[in-house]
Amino acid sequence: MPYEPAKCSNCGAVLHIDRSKGDTVCEYCGTPYTAISTIEQRSVVVIEDANSMLKKARTHDSFGEFEEAIQVLLEMSVSYPSDKRCWRELYEHARPFSPEAKKYLNKFIILSGNNDADRAFLRDVKVNIGKQIDIYEARILELQAEEAGLPQDSVLRAERDRAQQQAATESMQIEQRIEDLSVKKHQTENKLSIAENNVKKYSKNKWAHILVRGFISGYLAQIFLIPIVIALLLYTSLSTENVAVICAVLTFLVIPLTSFFYSDYSNKKKQSTLSREIGSIESSIRDLEILKTASPIAVAYKDLNGKVQRRLAINKRDLPALRDEINDLRKLRETL
Repeated sequence: MPYEPAKCSNCGAVLHIDRSKGDTVCEYCGTPYTAISTIEQRSVVVIEDANSMLKKARTHDSFGEFEEAIQVLLEMSVSYPSDKRCWRELYEHARPFSPEAKKYLNKFIILSGNNDADRAFLRDVKVNIGKQIDIYEARILELQAEEAGLPQDSVLRAERDRAQQQAATESMQIEQRIEDLSVKKHQTENKLSIAENNVKKYSKNKWAHILVRGFISGYLAQIFLIPIVIALLLYTSLSTENVAVICAVLTFLVIPLTSFFYSDYSNKKKQSTLSREIGSIESSIRDLEILKTASPIAVAYKDLNGKVQRRLAINKRDLPALRDEINDLRKLRETL
């Protein structure tokens, strides 16, 4: 049979490939293809041509699908490395004057021809290189001005070291205060635990405590109630029986109840006071933790250390990198 069926990668329609011609076009979407016949395997491999791949990449671009467009262009650069259009498109997609952009531009320069379109494109690139060099040189001047505004390196380092010692001393003092407060907090928590247990104990065995206090007050009444009994008998018209009832009520009811509720109130008040004290200690510890990193001495040390590191970065990293980049761009411009 003169035709072998295959699928269009663009629309999925069936392609009819004529072995004798080698090329075909999708009847539905117009995508061109090249058919390579492999005689040994008696099969047909369908390959998209460069125009189709470039069209697909630009379609992705029109929809804002830039990563997909770059992927198609990279595939095109593998299949058609001598097609300068893919290198130009890749250059325009890359970050300006990045290593990738320079690589793509060099590929294009090698393949470019002596035609108006290529010459116009390279002139634009040359102008853009000049603008980028101006930007880098302006940045160098800014960095040099920034460096001039910093104190001398030896002075800056001396101030930084002195501030570091002061910050270390202050940090040790704060750590000691935090440790002391932590010990105090632990002791207060133990007291609070005792107070809480007392409150629970009084609440759980309320009447047992009242009876115990009643018996205790009965023994003590023999000493403390005798003057009251004598006064009631001498200075009031109460009978002996009434005085005895009053003394019994005082001994076994009023005094025990008063004693119990006062103890209960005292324990609850102590519990509340200790809770507030623990909260105050925790607040003080938090304040000290913040002070450890935000005190004026610590802030001054961070500022001086930042200036030392900034001067080092300007001299060892930023300025050399910019100068190297300018030299690379000038060499690239000379090749255009």
